[in-house]
Amino acid sequence: MFLIPDEGEGREVAPFIQVDGDTDYPKLMATQGRGCNIHMRALRAIPNPYPRPQFTRKEEFLFQDHKSFTPLVDQAIHLEGNSMLAAEV
Repeated sequence: MFLIPDEGEGREVAPFIQVDGDTDYPKLMATQGRGCNIHMRALRAIPNPYPRPQFTRKEEFLFQDHKSFTPLVDQAIHLEGNSMLAAEV
């Protein structure tokens, strides 16, 4: 989300955003539309203060190392009740 000044004294989300990656330091460019001011900001990574695990506990159980997943996949397809899914898998 890129906030830019609106016509009043507040700020609004920019409806148009473009990434300028032609330079050594990429920039975000935002505007309200054609003929409006262009606002620029450096594009940089920000660390996530609340990291989440890749998998939930159930997913970790499902994807254990060196285990066959076929019975679980077959059961999920059976429970779904869609014969086309079985043909695709």
